[in-house]
Amino acid sequence: NAMIKPIDVYRKEMLEIKKLLSEYRVLSLRHIYKFFYNKDADIIKKIIKYLVRNGQAYVDIENSLVGLNEDACANDVDKKTLAAFDVMLMFIKKLTYQTRFEFPFQICFLTGEQQYQVIYVEPGDEQHINAVLKATDNEDVKYLVIVEDLEQVDKLTIENVYRYCVVHE
Repeated sequence: NAMIKPIDVYRKEMLEIKKLLSEYRVLSLRHIYKFFYNKDADIIKKIIKYLVRNGQAYVDIENSLVGLNEDACANDVDKKTLAAFDVMLMFIKKLTYQTRFEFPFQICFLTGEQQYQVIYVEPGDEQHINAVLKATDNEDVKYLVIVEDLEQVDKLTIENVYRYCVVHE
């Protein structure tokens, strides 16, 4: 009669965390806990500890980051991705699929049939983003546009914007 290790019970969550880290490289610890909003935080903490112990993740305590490894936490922290992940988490209870996406988007995700794409627009990038999105306009997609400053919104001519989001620490 084989002993069931606690980690076997949470294999699904463990694989999901590993997948998130391989895709995003670095996320904040808060992102991981919120992503698993329906699981006990202690369980998630144990899984992260297990992954760290087994060299499959790294935690940067000082900055509350969790990464694929120490190098990722030092070099791959991307403010656009972290902000986009925060925006996606506002839909976490309806989320059916998510993936990191190519420029100009940070993340693409689905809630049932509805597709969303998250775009982070840095000040000064408005014209570039306008031009790129004019070429790829897709009526089926709702755009979630992150700006650092509300004045940027006037410079954007993007169709299908579902929400503008403002970055603040």
